[in-house]
Amino acid sequence: MHYPTTGSIFPGSRLLEHSGALYHQDKQKISREVEEVKKLAVETRRSVEEQMRTLRSQEAEELKKIFNMDRLSDEVYRTIERRIRTERESRGA
Repeated sequence: MHYPTTGSIFPGSRLLEHSGALYHQDKQKISREVEEVKKLAVETRRSVEEQMRTLRSQEAEELKKIFNMDRLSDEVYRTIERRIRTERESRGA
């Protein structure tokens, strides 16, 4: 099998054939690509974290609507009053 000794397969890089193996000589390009991948990973993580904060905020708002503390505390108070009144009535007080 014949391997090209020019950068025709990988534009911008130089290839050498040595003992049947191809060696990529453009280490700077690889380093740049690795740095780009690292940046993308950091940006992706930040984006996901922001989306999670947004979802948590939305969930908190939904829970506030469902569990309206004023309404809930009023219901608890009325329930306690009703139980006290029932207890008094059953004791004949």
